[in-house]
Amino acid sequence: MFDELLEQIKEDTQTLPAPTKRPVEAPPQRVPKPAKVNPLKPVPGVKPKPKARSAEVEAFLAKREEERVPDANEAFDPGAFPSFVHPDKENWITQSDEQLRELLPQLSDTEQSYLEMISSQAYQEMLTRIGTYTGLTPEQTTIPAVIGLLQQSLVQAMQIEAGNKETLEVLAVELVLELKEFEAVKDAYERGDVQFDVQLAQPELNWSEPEPESDDLTGDEEANLELAAEFAEIKNAVALRRRMANMLIQGSGMLKTYLFNMVSDRLREIDPNLPNMYGILAVAAQLGYWVTPDGIEQSAQGAAEAGSAEVVPDGEDYIIKVRALTFPFLVHELVKGIYEWVSIEPDAREVMGKETVAGETHDTMVGSEVFKELSSYIPRGKDELMPLVHKKFLQLDPKEMRDVLAKGLKGKQIMADIVAEADSEWAEYKLEDEEEL
Repeated sequence: MFDELLEQIKEDTQTLPAPTKRPVEAPPQRVPKPAKVNPLKPVPGVKPKPKARSAEVEAFLAKREEERVPDANEAFDPGAFPSFVHPDKENWITQSDEQLRELLPQLSDTEQSYLEMISSQAYQEMLTRIGTYTGLTPEQTTIPAVIGLLQQSLVQAMQIEAGNKETLEVLAVELVLELKEFEAVKDAYERGDVQFDVQLAQPELNWSEPEPESDDLTGDEEANLELAAEFAEIKNAVALRRRMANMLIQGSGMLKTYLFNMVSDRLREIDPNLPNMYGILAVAAQLGYWVTPDGIEQSAQGAAEAGSAEVVPDGEDYIIKVRALTFPFLVHELVKGIYEWVSIEPDAREVMGKETVAGETHDTMVGSEVFKELSSYIPRGKDELMPLVHKKFLQLDPKEMRDVLAKGLKGKQIMADIVAEADSEWAEYKLEDEEEL
């Protein structure tokens, strides 16, 4: 549905009159600073593999017993809105998957599962945004009505952006780097530890064939089953940490899709209707994750993707390469690219090649709530610690991650230690910077 819509919109935009050319702002200039290791800087040379087009890839060798499957209607109460959740997505939410059972807290049998709880929160927030940005009442809100607004807004926004391309590309980078959350990222950029290649352009998506999985033990492993079990446990822990990273990356990007509101005045100078168009595009895209069946990403092969982000090794450093059709998705992908850069872990290279685009959809649906849970541990006024806390959190044992999300005493102590360590490291880094001046 969405891929066919996008192809039609591309044809429509080709017939539009030439846009009015607007003044282009010069991109910000980096001022080199003395060589010093930013605490966010990852090890060099890690090249994430493209996501696989396969169906789900099993992460574990052993099968666990089936868990209780609650009623499919438990998770969602759309109120006056009709229910937009596709049965495939309902089934995933109620049944979960093997990795999430290892990562998310376990609630009692009489309550919703943790996945149902955070999914419901994300869904209710999306319904609120639909009314805010489309102006439709719950009774007026139908998929065709939202699609109609999406098509109209996308055609108009792309026409306006064509005459303001470089201005909006620069604005996207400025908007993100001026957030206190990305203070350390801005420092890394100014030192040349990371570069940005950000363009309003067609997404550049790489696809890979699935790598075969084998449960067979090698001869050496057969000779030492204990060692084989330890190796499997380490491999599983890496896969679980990578899954958590994916949820946080997707969640951070989804939350930042609405950052255009922070520069609405500058956007209105380009066109008075641009912020409202962006709101419609953002919420319609978010709705698409819920209404479509599982597997549509594989059949569409990226035709309906609104953006792409890739972290490319560049000697000792990295380039965050971002492409998107419109400004809100450019910001969305830029934030994803930053957190992908922060999340780089050499041990995760193997499992990164087994990620799927279909799995990314699931992570996007609930990732914003997981990201909120983690960020809730950051003290007020200390937003700059978030990327470093994110990096340290991903080094935890998966069981500790689950404790953190459960917000019990153990999890709170773990995060208190992480936040204190991040605060100390960043303060020490800034002190060294002051001493160099």
